[in-house]
Amino acid sequence: MAITFPRAFLTHRGPSEITIRQSNVVGMNVSPFSLVPQVYEWPGAERWEADIGFDPMDRATAEPWVAFFTSMRGPVGSFTMGDPAGASPRGTVSGSVTATGSVRSHTITLSGGTGTLLAGDWISFGSSRWLHKVMVDVTLGSTPSCEIWPSLRAALSSSALTYSGAKGRFMLTETPQWTIGPASVYERLTIKAIEDLRP
Repeated sequence: MAITFPRAFLTHRGPSEITIRQSNVVGMNVSPFSLVPQVYEWPGAERWEADIGFDPMDRATAEPWVAFFTSMRGPVGSFTMGDPAGASPRGTVSGSVTATGSVRSHTITLSGGTGTLLAGDWISFGSSRWLHKVMVDVTLGSTPSCEIWPSLRAALSSSALTYSGAKGRFMLTETPQWTIGPASVYERLTIKAIEDLRP
């Protein structure tokens, strides 16, 4: 069967740890006379980065991961992934929620659903292409606004919001290497990935 991207992240044995970082392009110039800084944030130049760590595994457990990451062909392919510790929202949100917002905006308007989204909850839209984090608590109802990071990559118009199992699309930054130790134990490995912002 032909491989199509993005591929779904494997679930037979999860990573031992995932480090998620926010990356944004910000320029700063400090006056040598007054020491007053000038800061410029490039609109929309934001993405998630991740280091995905695996503890040592036996061959039967490791080989599906080896094949999965090999199939990426370095940064050519892509895969969907979320925060395993944040798959469920901390808030009480339920029901169907839709979102509307402008490209490069950090603010979206929500409609539908009940309950709350709490700061730190993960959300995504439509086809789970991009992953966003809620910045402030939101109580659904009366068309509340919601602050998110990163800003929207594309405009939303009543797009379905995913709040349980939210995922984004990621790509490798390099081709991973595997070290096989005594007794065919695949040694600890860290995979580096960035949010895939390609069209």
